[in-house]
Amino acid sequence: MRAFKKRAAALSSSAIAFVLAAAAALGACSDGEPQKLPPAGTISGGTGGAGGGSTSSAGGGAGAGGTAGTCGDGTVNAFGETCDGADLGGATCESLGFNAGSLACLPSCAFDTSGCSSAEECTDGIDNDKDGQADCLDNECAAACADACADPPALSDPAVADGDTSGHAAKLNPSCLNINGSGPEVVYKIAAAQAGMLDIKLVSSADLGLSVRKACDDPASELSCVDNASPDGSIRVSVPVAAGEMLFIVVDGFSPADDGPYSISAKSRPISCGDAITDPTEECDDGDTDSGDGCSGACKLEPTETEPNDSSGQADAHVDPFFASIGFAGDVDVVSVAIDAGPSTLTATTYDLGDGACAGDMLDSFLEILGPNGSLVLASDSNGGEGLCARASAVGLAPGTYFVRVSAEEPGGQFPYVLSVMKELCGNGVQGAGEQCDDGGTAPGDGCSPICQLETTETEPNGASAQADPYIEPWVAAISPSGDIDVIAVDVPGPSSLLSAQTIDHGTGACAAGSLDNILEILGTDGSTVLASDDDNGEGYCAFTAAAGLSAGKYFVRVKAGPLDPSATFPYGISITLQ
Repeated sequence: MRAFKKRAAALSSSAIAFVLAAAAALGACSDGEPQKLPPAGTISGGTGGAGGGSTSSAGGGAGAGGTAGTCGDGTVNAFGETCDGADLGGATCESLGFNAGSLACLPSCAFDTSGCSSAEECTDGIDNDKDGQADCLDNECAAACADACADPPALSDPAVADGDTSGHAAKLNPSCLNINGSGPEVVYKIAAAQAGMLDIKLVSSADLGLSVRKACDDPASELSCVDNASPDGSIRVSVPVAAGEMLFIVVDGFSPADDGPYSISAKSRPISCGDAITDPTEECDDGDTDSGDGCSGACKLEPTETEPNDSSGQADAHVDPFFASIGFAGDVDVVSVAIDAGPSTLTATTYDLGDGACAGDMLDSFLEILGPNGSLVLASDSNGGEGLCARASAVGLAPGTYFVRVSAEEPGGQFPYVLSVMKELCGNGVQGAGEQCDDGGTAPGDGCSPICQLETTETEPNGASAQADPYIEPWVAAISPSGDIDVIAVDVPGPSSLLSAQTIDHGTGACAAGSLDNILEILGTDGSTVLASDDDNGEGYCAFTAAAGLSAGKYFVRVKAGPLDPSATFPYGISITLQ
């Protein structure tokens, strides 16, 4: 308040000085006659005329000022007026964003748009014509909502639009949606501005899919259909396109009950080597035009592999880096790896060549590590790496030659890839990516096994309170196989105890890295009532939970995979405290 008063005082002083200066100026120009200022709250008219010449002893009188403008005088001239009577300042319904109608002026000198109108657009979920009915609830949209191909709205290139499939007809049935019938659809037409690729992105909370066709009502003209969401939750489609070519974009519900609002964007672009987007005419695109890095300056794969290599007898010896491709439907690549000392852990991982295919779920690989006979599967994985890329580890390997087999997870899948292989000797005191521990030795019974895996203290099966393992310290266990549940029994002394349970990773860093995601539940003495639960209040995605005021008795802690991946498998530890 004190600062405000100081500013007010300063302003008052300035205002006083200004008034005194103005009065002095007026007195100097008045020839002794008092001058009148415009009344407060009015706006003066035109400026006065010039005074008389200086050679006259009396001086000429000042010219008269213009008349003051007010709302209602028929002319837009007062502050705050957008119109005045018939004077609309050149504005029309169309200039204000409406399609048609007559613009008028309110007595308050503001626009009256009640006579303006817009046509209902039928696909955007908005009441465009302001009649209280939007899209398919409006009679104007009867034809468009009965047949999405009757007159599809046009998208510019590029374009961003919002829409809603609710209330529209369900006739088109794109190929990737429910075989027994898809939901309501909205169709757009777009003429590509550039030759190359047309990229389309759909975002919706509803279960919607995207289909692109050359002819709206001809399913045989479909170029692409996608219902699977990208990692960011959007649906993405890219199709080849010629400049000026007209294509039809179908936004459709997966099943008859699926409809709702969405946002769609579309843009054509030229195919360009070095833009980190692998297009149909390119074998790879690593984001540059350098050669010798697995992808040439012409976006052609520079392979390390030699085909055929689909069996252990034809296997390529692994070198680093190893560039290859699943180049046709059913293609399999086999690579040999020599283990010189044991016990060792062999970890194989697939990566993309720099185009983001792993993170974008466009490289869906399957990895198997085979024994020295070339057929025994020691380990396998489909998505343990980034996105849908794979990472598999085989532990406790004796010296010898082993094999890594790479294939597509989905039938018919094709992609270039990089194969990384890591060999880690157990007992050297350095924990490798495929080891759960490495205490510098290979002696058993010290928590880290001779093959550098945690020595568990649980006894399976232990998925119910009746099968619960008694808690011991340290607690070392694993959620494995997928869907496994572990239940641990804890004796609580009471009469008002605090039971705390926390997931730990025994130093592997899995909690902090976010790769260990679990749920902890504290159950009552009946083995079923959940007293407390958590999935990520510990370090990273690891859990921490507590229950207070417990009376004496046997309580239970239940462990299972977390919500990010309910099918995940992982080793873990539990730290339980009683107070």
